[in-house]
Amino acid sequence: MHYLEALFILSVLTVSAASAFSKRTPYGESRYTPWTIGMALGGIFWFALIATGRRSWRMDPAFVSVMAIFILGLNDRSRRRKARLAADKNGIKNFTYAEPRLAVVGRRALGALGLVLSVVSLAAALVFPVKDLPAPAGRYLVGTASFELVDDTRTGVYLDAPGAPRRILAQAWYPADKNFSNESLPRSPWIADAPVADAYADYVGLPHWIMSQLPLIMANGRPGAPAAADTGAMPVVIISHGWTGTRAMHADLAEELASRGFVAIAVDHPYGALSVSFADGTVAPLHRGALPDRDTTPEFGTFASTLVATYAADIAAVARSVRAGNTVPQLSGRLDTARIALAGHSTGGGAAVLAAMNDPGVLAVVGLDAWVEPIGNPRLAAGLPAPQLHIGSASWAGGINAGYLATLKQASGAWAEYRIPGSSHFDFAMVRHVTSVGSWIGLAGKKDGFAFARTVTPLACDWLEAIFREGPDAAFAGLPVGDRE
Repeated sequence: MHYLEALFILSVLTVSAASAFSKRTPYGESRYTPWTIGMALGGIFWFALIATGRRSWRMDPAFVSVMAIFILGLNDRSRRRKARLAADKNGIKNFTYAEPRLAVVGRRALGALGLVLSVVSLAAALVFPVKDLPAPAGRYLVGTASFELVDDTRTGVYLDAPGAPRRILAQAWYPADKNFSNESLPRSPWIADAPVADAYADYVGLPHWIMSQLPLIMANGRPGAPAAADTGAMPVVIISHGWTGTRAMHADLAEELASRGFVAIAVDHPYGALSVSFADGTVAPLHRGALPDRDTTPEFGTFASTLVATYAADIAAVARSVRAGNTVPQLSGRLDTARIALAGHSTGGGAAVLAAMNDPGVLAVVGLDAWVEPIGNPRLAAGLPAPQLHIGSASWAGGINAGYLATLKQASGAWAEYRIPGSSHFDFAMVRHVTSVGSWIGLAGKKDGFAFARTVTPLACDWLEAIFREGPDAAFAGLPVGDRE
């Protein structure tokens, strides 16, 4: 919870408590009653939240209560003033104001309601935190820019019109020049597209306003920042999200890689992502029919294979754009096209494996609960020569996919895998920044999500950095052994 939110709620609690529990009217005529002090501080903190862009619906219950108490206090002062004027007119010298019984009942009831609504705001702020992405550990600042590419080799994919080429949105994170002006290039929101926040709400069956605070969460990338000049040609990691994911769900991994001197490019897979917003205003929604329910769909395997193949083709299209130098202007002529690695979560992890199988130029693959089942045993049994690091959640230990992953492991080259105790499949998707109660509703494991990230992100980034700078032998030699399977 942001400190301004905490201070605002504290001031509202003060006002509400004064109204609910004072035996005599707390408003008084003094400038320094609990009511006047609480109101003054509450107003200051409220406008500070607005000025800093931190206000969201989570503070509205407390705000409504304090405004109601404010109006009640003004009414009380008006009655007091009229009573004093009447006393002066009638020559009454020892005037004592008596708060009407009905006013006492209303004041205390409204104060009690204010306490309840303040607690509601406090709970909302804790359940739906606005917690910025942690600063990456590398020595570079982070720049970011998005770009669109069109794959003319595929048309009419999923909800695209027949004959319409496949459009793909991607976002690049890269090391930024340390001399640019931070003030002129502010940090970007973690989720900049409003339809994505709405899609998050739709996914869990909540009204859109519940997720309206997501755009307040700030990332570390600065849109349009010039690239650092001292990196030389920069290796590239292409990141693929899972089914119902978005490119934002791996922003922490991308920013960490960029801070270390590499370029990370996250792909938004239209119709597999929760929502994809293109620059021309077109929005590609999630196409739930692309992956129907396993238990009720006899052809589930066909749907799954098509989905993973579609993701893999998107990755291949981005890799072609990287090799052709067609990404964002800041990276023109700066990419090391001979050093490309892939990373992916769930469906994106299986797609990364499949794309690497189809592209011998891929140096390495990081799978985050990689769903390789749709690739199928004949192809998996051929293995993947490129080095692989697989990081799994506790919730995906065993099960159908584990057997397919074992087939791939047996036939592949250099390999390491880890299992994160107490974690869930969705922990890889940054659920910790959406809600703090993910474990209660089955979207996160018992392990603290931020502790999970502090384990996974360095593990993946250290390994990729060693792959790029020193080669596979050094990468595997440098891996920790504690949680390794």
